[in-house]
Amino acid sequence: MRMRARWLGMVAALAAAAPCAAQTAYYGGSPDRLNLTVEVRASIAARCGFAPANEPGANYFEPDFETQGFDRVAAFKLDCTSASRVGVVSSNGGLASGSAAGPGYTALAPYDVQLTLSGNATSATATCGAKDLVPASNACAPTYLPASGSNFSGPASTTKGLRLAGPATIGSDSTIRVKANAYAGPPILTAGTYSDTLTVTISPAT
Repeated sequence: MRMRARWLGMVAALAAAAPCAAQTAYYGGSPDRLNLTVEVRASIAARCGFAPANEPGANYFEPDFETQGFDRVAAFKLDCTSASRVGVVSSNGGLASGSAAGPGYTALAPYDVQLTLSGNATSATATCGAKDLVPASNACAPTYLPASGSNFSGPASTTKGLRLAGPATIGSDSTIRVKANAYAGPPILTAGTYSDTLTVTISPAT
C-alpha cells in the first residue's frame, strides 16, 4: 500500500487598487501647491499546502494481512493560513489483486481510512472505508472502525474533503490511519498480490 501527496497550491497575491487623487490649489500671492491623497489597498490570498518535507508518504508491506490484519499510521503536517480541506482518493477502493476471481471468490479486500487534521486551535477527524474513497462517492461506511465525521473522498476543493476550521501553521502532526482486521469473508480471497494507493490532496476551504 502506498500513500502520496499532491499539492493544490495557492500562492500569495498582491492587488493594488487604482490610486485616487484629491487636489487643492492655492492662489493669491502664495506659490501654487498641489496636495495629492493616494490610497493603496492590498490583499493576500490564502496559502495552503503540506509543510515541506512533511507531506503524507508511506509504503507498507503486509504479507499476511488476510490472517493478521494491519493497523498503520502515517503523519504529515499542514501549512495553511486559513481554513482548509483535505481529500483522499483510493485507486482501487480496497486492496485489489490483478487475479481473476471465480464464483465464491473475490480479488478485493476492504480496509478503513481514518483522517485526523490538527490546526493551531482546531482539529477534525473522520473515518471512511477505502471503498468510499473513489471518485463520485458520497457514502462513508467503514468496515472495521466506528463511523465518524463526514466523507472526505477527494480530490480536495474549497467545498470537498474533511474541513479544518482554522489555520494550521504551528507544525502539529496530522495523521492518516489505515486499518483492517483479519479477513473473515465470505467470499474467499483469491491468491495473489494485493495493493492500493491513497492520494492525499489539500485546498483552502470556504
